[in-house]
Amino acid sequence: MPNRPGPDFKRAIFFPQQGLVPKLVWVECKLSADDEYDPSKDILKLKPVLGNAVAEPLLGGATSRPLFVKHKFLPHRHSSAPVHLYHHEDYTFSDFGLNHCIYAVANGKPAHVWRGPVVALRMQEKNAALYDDFTLKDFRDIVNFIKNFKGSWATYNLESPSLRPKLKGVRINCEADIMTLRQKYLAIDVPPDHPVFLAEPSSISTLIGKAVQVYRYPSAEAWEDKSLNGVGPYDNQSATFLHMVTDPKDYKWGFAPMRYQNRTGSVVVVREDRTSISPAEIEQLCDFCQYKMQPMFEDASQAEDFDRSSAEVLAFMTPQNYARYVKDEHKSGSSG
Repeated sequence: MPNRPGPDFKRAIFFPQQGLVPKLVWVECKLSADDEYDPSKDILKLKPVLGNAVAEPLLGGATSRPLFVKHKFLPHRHSSAPVHLYHHEDYTFSDFGLNHCIYAVANGKPAHVWRGPVVALRMQEKNAALYDDFTLKDFRDIVNFIKNFKGSWATYNLESPSLRPKLKGVRINCEADIMTLRQKYLAIDVPPDHPVFLAEPSSISTLIGKAVQVYRYPSAEAWEDKSLNGVGPYDNQSATFLHMVTDPKDYKWGFAPMRYQNRTGSVVVVREDRTSISPAEIEQLCDFCQYKMQPMFEDASQAEDFDRSSAEVLAFMTPQNYARYVKDEHKSGSSG
């Protein structure tokens, strides 16, 4: 293994899709700035490791998500530090072939269907937001994990990934990804174990009877420090307005949490009830938040009697009023 390229690089273990032997690699873990809303954390540069040959058309880069190595799968862990396994987003997994390296490590019998390249990183024991060098003890834990982890895909035929049940969701693209994908709202297939289903539903959507959950994609590294005609590459106003806070007692009332104002990026949206949703439905919902509710929030915030005005705004967000809005917008669009 070559010498450490720099102080921001941490040792990781790489499981290539082709080949039978895992490799030690250096992964850049750049520390982000600390602020009032987001504590400092390591931002990974995984593109050189995971690549983007297959993910590029849909994800705009090496978008990935972590899989936590959980203690329940490892009753006799060798290391006490948390470990992350990073892989491409689930719904593109079927585009990859089987990971032969992982199958070799598990003696041909992993409990989970592993596809595409995978990289494992060790977290610091006292700060799970920062990474540390991978160790031999961590590797033993990873091997045990691979042999025992039964992901939700494990019951399906290894050669038939299309048999996995999927739900219809919508990807809302940020400004940079719109340049690549040419669409703001994109229909996608979402596997039932995607982390989006762990998200708290947006409050406006819940009040109007259309509860949706949202998951932010990691930002593509290719757009760092770039501006698109004065617009930030990670700006996503639709996702921002969808998350305006509706509790009048919250100081952020009428505004989205900072994570949906700063570098929001592209997001995936699903219904909380796990039924399918279309791009047109999500576009209607986002337009309602941005063009109907946001002006009402703004007017109420400037009113002399805020308590009364905010209560009126809250009372307006009902299934009946939303249905009326959709009907009126449809008539307006048809007449135009």
